[in-house]
Amino acid sequence: MRRSPGPNYYEQSSQEFPDPERPDPAVTRPSKTRRRTRRAFALLRPAGVAALVACGPTSGSRSPQPVPETDPCLLAPDQTAALRDTITIVVFDPIRPTLLLTPINAAERLVGRQLYDGLIRVDCRGKPMAGLAESWSSIVGVASSDVTEATWTLKLRAGAMLSDGLALDAHAIQTSWEYQRTGNSLPSTDVVSSVVIDPKTIQVRLVGPEARLAQAFGRSELAIGGRRFPDGRPAESGAFRLVDPVPASPGGSVNLLMLANRVNGVRPSIVRIVSAPPGVDPRDALDHANTLRGGSTADILITRDPNTLAYARTRPDFRVVALPWDMTYTLITAPGLEIRVIAAAGERDALARDAVRGEARGAQGPYWWTTNESSCVSNARVSPAPLPVVAYRQGDATGRELAERIVALATAPTGLRVAPFSPTALDSAVASGSVATAVVAYPRLWQPHCDGRTRYPAGATMIPLVDTRAHVVVRRGAPAIGVEADGSIRLLLGRP
Repeated sequence: MRRSPGPNYYEQSSQEFPDPERPDPAVTRPSKTRRRTRRAFALLRPAGVAALVACGPTSGSRSPQPVPETDPCLLAPDQTAALRDTITIVVFDPIRPTLLLTPINAAERLVGRQLYDGLIRVDCRGKPMAGLAESWSSIVGVASSDVTEATWTLKLRAGAMLSDGLALDAHAIQTSWEYQRTGNSLPSTDVVSSVVIDPKTIQVRLVGPEARLAQAFGRSELAIGGRRFPDGRPAESGAFRLVDPVPASPGGSVNLLMLANRVNGVRPSIVRIVSAPPGVDPRDALDHANTLRGGSTADILITRDPNTLAYARTRPDFRVVALPWDMTYTLITAPGLEIRVIAAAGERDALARDAVRGEARGAQGPYWWTTNESSCVSNARVSPAPLPVVAYRQGDATGRELAERIVALATAPTGLRVAPFSPTALDSAVASGSVATAVVAYPRLWQPHCDGRTRYPAGATMIPLVDTRAHVVVRRGAPAIGVEADGSIRLLLGRP
């Protein structure tokens, strides 16, 4: 039974996190027409470093510092409630412990963000923040009319350790990247090379659009891990470490993870990550302990489900906050075909309003795939006779809603029907042009490559439809939460 509404300890937040794809002018780097070679970021002031470093992995001798509540990317805790010592986060995707450093779904990205740090974090404004590096500088030059080459020199934080007890120095960072290397490229194709200057200094060369270079360091692929444990996962570099992982299922996933913080005297001490069983109503995860493994209810839950959000807003002990717009749904049409349905921005707004039950808006650029146009083009053989369907990823409610509306609105061709495809089958069908059209979601945040994303054949038409975002539901007693550029959240340790 649902609890009746009561006086809300949290006023439901109207906080809007900034859009990293539309950066704040105050944190945007100057145009290269003014200076083609200059220092792009000054060294951080010591006082600022202290406040930021405290949010990341620290040695036992370093005390966490308070985070200013004026930070637009900070979800501050309820000051009237003591911090809980154990926090439960509920996710709705499978979790594979060996993929937490290189996640492929939202749940793995969330867990990995607590376990593994990068050199620089990138907040929801697109602003670089201290991570494993406490200060940095860069020299920027021009590689071509729209591509910048930059050399970043980063000074690492003193006392940083991996969870296996080894020092986290420049050599360890380079080793971590080498382990993830594929072919001749580092994990992010923006990164060309790295050089160890001394144990606490590493120099990294990047090539890409100038405004995007800092964001490369915030990508999960450039997070740092140590030596591999026997179960295949790397030693942790972040504020938490994994303890007692539950044996994986035949698919390699687990449904319960326990994370312990690596700093004495702060909370939360333990974070339980619970993967909800298929078919569980997220509202039950907020209320009923017997719904989840381990007999607990959710303290933090990220969802796009409008029913769950409406219910949580009636509860006196929860706060609901919208996260940054993070996904853009597109309509990809096979070469030689035309789907006459969406053209103007106003029509996209109407589509978002009328077709999608979750929070959506008409798609807004810029779109990274227009800059990296060739990176998502498939080399698969194109089908000469695509199926007359609007395909979508099975289990994706927004994809289904958009596909149904496309079928209803399309004036040509006639005879289209909606068809769900498994993730693998959808990627294959779109890449080969074997379906007339498909609704496919891509991350809004800049991507230097298309690895792990749906590819499409040369000559296909790609029309942005709507942007969507999730919300975080937070129970009283949860710690401060930092929101990063890709919409992921990071728990910030604090005093009880």
